[in-house]
Amino acid sequence: MRRLLFPAAAVALSAFAGPLHALQSAPQAVPDDFVIKLERTSCFGACPVYSVSIDAKGAVTYEGKKFVRVGGRQSDRIPVGRVAELAATVDRIRFFELENQYRYIRNADGTTTSVTDLPTTLVTVTRGGQTKQIEDYIGAPESLDQLEKEVDEAARTKRWISLDQATLRQMVRDGKVPSAQERTELLRNALREDEVGVITGLIEIGADPNHNYGNNTTPLMMVRSAAAARALIAAGAIPYARSESGVTPLSWAMHLAPDVAAVLLKAGVRPDEPDSSARTPLWQAACAGNAGVVKLLLNAGADPTRRSNGISVLECARQGQASEPASSPLPIDTPPYVKDFDAVITLLEQALARRQRQ
Repeated sequence: MRRLLFPAAAVALSAFAGPLHALQSAPQAVPDDFVIKLERTSCFGACPVYSVSIDAKGAVTYEGKKFVRVGGRQSDRIPVGRVAELAATVDRIRFFELENQYRYIRNADGTTTSVTDLPTTLVTVTRGGQTKQIEDYIGAPESLDQLEKEVDEAARTKRWISLDQATLRQMVRDGKVPSAQERTELLRNALREDEVGVITGLIEIGADPNHNYGNNTTPLMMVRSAAAARALIAAGAIPYARSESGVTPLSWAMHLAPDVAAVLLKAGVRPDEPDSSARTPLWQAACAGNAGVVKLLLNAGADPTRRSNGISVLECARQGQASEPASSPLPIDTPPYVKDFDAVITLLEQALARRQRQ
């Protein structure tokens, strides 16, 4: 049943809606002593080591220590409204009620799983006379991880840690174009972080889309997304390149989302191009349980009967299924694609059956 709103009532509600909306959207007051600080420590590798703090007035203080583009102290200022958003997040996730340390993964059965060689993130918040620091190594709630990302985004730390698109544009406008060597390293970092805008910007100022990063490893063998692959190919990257160890862009894509392989196949890469160990892309995708890529390759004409070291594609998928742990993988081990050995086996069995009928 439809309800009719009489004109007088509509006018009254309309008059009240403005002040009510303003009241609801008014920024939260930030205590004068509010400070949030984020510190990231070293790991077994080249993890960025830095700290950044933001105070109640929006003052940003960054200090780069290791594996960052800009070392030392940098400062900036952000709107107080952005600080209010951070303070609201602190309240929403009940930061002061969280544990002081997260060092292990707590499993559903009550046991714990430990992991080594990761960086540690320290988050410290001061507000209303209270100060609390949380040590986040692994196993923290997702809400804490989101707060950490929000601090980085608010402070725009990426411009100092590696490079963001706005900073690259500003560098070019200021006549501070990175050298050829710097462009090479910046491109490597942008590929690792899948910063497609930075990848494109670096190529526009002369970064080589076919640079040899050692052993004939090219940028296309380092991409993380289809957008990055498209940007490189549009700039002249060779899609059928091969490293000294036999890795090709397509074999690298077997461990990524299916749309990366789709870009390479569209660029003319053969679906059955083997690596130096005679492993075809289909064989590798099946062994990895990458159902989306398996389906894509079969549709592109990949041969499901090919073998490597005497093991067929179907046998490798079944071995992968048998060795798959019963519990969910650790968060750090989650692949960037849907792992589904059941679907892979079904697709391969159907493809083999079709070949027998032909």
